[in-house]
Amino acid sequence: MHLFLWSCAVIVALSGFFLLLFAGFCSTPWEAWQLTGRVLAAVCLAFQAYRARGYTPQYPEWPLRFEVLTAAMRVCTRTFGHRIILEKHARYIRRQSEVLGTLRGLLACWRLGFTIQGVDVHGLEHVWLRRRSEGRDSSDKSSRLVVMYVHGGGYSALSPRFHIDFCVTLANGMMKLLAKDPSLGSPPQVDAFLVNYRKVPESPYPAAEDDVLAMYGYLLHHEKLKPEQILFSGDCTGAELVLATLLHLRSQNGPSNLPLGAILACPVVDVAALHQEDAVNAEHCILSASLMRAIGLGYLPTAETRETWKRRSSTLHSDHDLSQLPPVFVQVGGLDYLLPQARRLMEKAVTMDQATQWEIDVHDNMPHVFTSFPAFVLPYANVGIRRMAEFGARLIISQNKVDRQEAKSHQKAEDAGSSSIAA
Repeated sequence: MHLFLWSCAVIVALSGFFLLLFAGFCSTPWEAWQLTGRVLAAVCLAFQAYRARGYTPQYPEWPLRFEVLTAAMRVCTRTFGHRIILEKHARYIRRQSEVLGTLRGLLACWRLGFTIQGVDVHGLEHVWLRRRSEGRDSSDKSSRLVVMYVHGGGYSALSPRFHIDFCVTLANGMMKLLAKDPSLGSPPQVDAFLVNYRKVPESPYPAAEDDVLAMYGYLLHHEKLKPEQILFSGDCTGAELVLATLLHLRSQNGPSNLPLGAILACPVVDVAALHQEDAVNAEHCILSASLMRAIGLGYLPTAETRETWKRRSSTLHSDHDLSQLPPVFVQVGGLDYLLPQARRLMEKAVTMDQATQWEIDVHDNMPHVFTSFPAFVLPYANVGIRRMAEFGARLIISQNKVDRQEAKSHQKAEDAGSSSIAA
């Protein structure tokens, strides 16, 4: 009797959890309950498969809780994923991700010693994540680096606040690595700036690109940062916006206005081809073909907009030489739906354009944006974040050496000038 009651309680709890988690994809209460039933069936199958394997994980890096969660997410994206670009559903998911991300973020910031500050710029809320003051002079802009993060979500859903946990973990990881390098003396403070942008379907292409570009200008002019004090980062469609921003900066302002580098997590590379990719083998990824087709058509709905995007923003276009961009770190999961696109990007950069500062970091048995999962669900997420932090720290240390050499050269020139005047 007790076992039966406990089983009923677990089923009710799981039903409520998944109902809240995936309600944004449903149009009616009946659809919500129907989806919940399918999700529970998938969860039961995951438990059954786990038992059939002798209580061993599907992949060595996957805890059972992660296997269960991804099974549930796959049901959702395969059933109603195409609704992500519909305004009613997108607005719900944005608000839901804002609340969930803020709750997770508050805990992460408390644990790692960061503060959260929203700031309104151009009618949108963006988010600052700063290390709590520890006697550091806040007016000293030279000892500061900012990770400018552009969130994904299919250009339509999610809030920048959803990635607070990830961004403070990345910034904290970079600061720990920098503190170990004796050449830096006093290591720079690493803050994160989570960029917001207008979304489809309310604001069609290229509104999102324009907003991200404008926020880079905000950091340069309002925050008085130098380009080499800014590190771009983004996931999924946000990573594509990062790439587009790099191309625009290079074509408009030349290399002097480019940031220190970029970290891309599971990037969308060819938006114009998303509606055609039916043969992608990603059985264990949380993304689905119907979801990605909807994203592609929602962002670039016509042949004309797709051609415009290719000429203006596609890193795969022959007119864009990727060797002229700053160092780029591309991280992707071995099970990711977007793995083929990431490989195409690296082929274009390294093989065709002969770029020497691009790196790809493929993680076997990992699905899309695995670093965005909480560490208590997927401990391996910390491995991916650590790789990103190592890349960022290397760039900062390298830039510090360049700055010191330039300072020495400048001092020598001043000393020589003073000597000639005295003579």
